[in-house]
Amino acid sequence: YAWGETAQKSMYNRSTYAYRDGSSYNYLNIGSDISGTQYDAATAHWGASWRLPTTEENQALLDQCSSEWTTLYDVNGRKFTGSNGNSIFLPAAGYCWDGEIGLVGSDGNYWSSTLGEEDPNSASSLYIGSGYAYQHDLRRDYGLSLRPVCQGPDAAVHAGLCPDNHHPHVIDLGIDGVQWSCCNVGASAPWEYGGYYSWAETSTKEVYNWSTYTYCDGSAQTCYIIGSNISGSPSHDTATTNWGAPWRLPTTEEYQALLDQCSSEWTTLNGVNGRKFTAPNGASLFLPAAGSFSNSDVIYVGSCGYYWSSMFTKDAEGNYFADDLFFSSDDVSCFFIQRSNGISVRPVR
Repeated sequence: YAWGETAQKSMYNRSTYAYRDGSSYNYLNIGSDISGTQYDAATAHWGASWRLPTTEENQALLDQCSSEWTTLYDVNGRKFTGSNGNSIFLPAAGYCWDGEIGLVGSDGNYWSSTLGEEDPNSASSLYIGSGYAYQHDLRRDYGLSLRPVCQGPDAAVHAGLCPDNHHPHVIDLGIDGVQWSCCNVGASAPWEYGGYYSWAETSTKEVYNWSTYTYCDGSAQTCYIIGSNISGSPSHDTATTNWGAPWRLPTTEEYQALLDQCSSEWTTLNGVNGRKFTAPNGASLFLPAAGSFSNSDVIYVGSCGYYWSSMFTKDAEGNYFADDLFFSSDDVSCFFIQRSNGISVRPVR
């Protein structure tokens, strides 16, 4: 987009710029800051909650975040990581001018909402390259990328953040229409471990083994078949029972989609180890490494995470297990675990 224009076009140069002063190469004054106005392409396309960032906001990104040149889904760009562990990725999309797209994969330029300091024919942009990132002014007729920012309650859903302490909040990763909770059942914040539950049980307990498991006669071979998929069951789904519909346990396929369509990294949030999943839409989900409850002991706290799916499985020896999402600092996968163990629940809807 050219600065102040809200539609794309095939030719970006002085003669096609919408805000020229007649036939001259002087540009019209449409405001020193167009954030949220009729000239803001982010607002025009995504609605009033979204807008172009100001120069000050771009500078805060540079000053308060670490950044690195990296690759996401085979696309070069720069990743900015804040002190809270959240990150955004800006692809090196190059620029468009005079019918050509240049420097794709090596450079990126992102418009701010702010007019240039010295030349009214220019506007401030954020530049990213493999070696550095900084702000500079470019002529307003260039076609550059836009990275909108969001304020207000909608920012929680779109950016994977919580607007207040009234959890749970909904996080939309943009994957198959599934929305994720920001925290575990039994937790009051995204970094808290929450409760530990045996598969299909709806309350916590002090001892987790086959003798205390409700749905067996004392062993893995004697587990009751209560359904191959208990997602949404008012009797057996821990999420539904504790939080009410439409919250439910994720299916194995939904966990696999999380793995297939998100990048993930081992990180720390508020001093708690866990794994952060970042979707192509920029939203992210943090799962704390809460470990597992076996017998009367919690094990692998801070080093591993185990999260129930809604689906059971049976091995070659006739033992009944249930699928789970497992992760550690160097591994993440869909696996299975014995149903009597107490592990975490992260609801979806």
